[in-house]
Amino acid sequence: MKMSKYLRELPNRQTIKTSELMKHYFQMVSLDKEMQIGMSETANTDLLISAFKTTQMYLAKVGIIGKIRGSLSNVNQSYWDDFLSGAVVNVSLKWLNDGMKESPEYMGKLIASFVSHQDAIG
Repeated sequence: MKMSKYLRELPNRQTIKTSELMKHYFQMVSLDKEMQIGMSETANTDLLISAFKTTQMYLAKVGIIGKIRGSLSNVNQSYWDDFLSGAVVNVSLKWLNDGMKESPEYMGKLIASFVSHQDAIG
């Protein structure tokens, strides 16, 4: 997975909505389908999760994405980073293994709805 390519292809804006960010992530993993699935089949899912987490932390650090609601402690932010990274990577692997029936845009909205606790995909 080429995270630098992912970062370069994000819209050039001050902030990005979660749904759009996740759409781009799902587009990227669909292009790297064989590598993603291969890593999960060889028990290397932790590397995928770590790459996602590092990228999310960078995007938060430079202000492209916000941290979790309000000003929670660094401990809670760390748990959130781990939770989100594991959840998104696992959902993306399921999506790949199921044949990518939904569009990356749909998957981006789905993840955004999970994160915001809203039914954004209606």
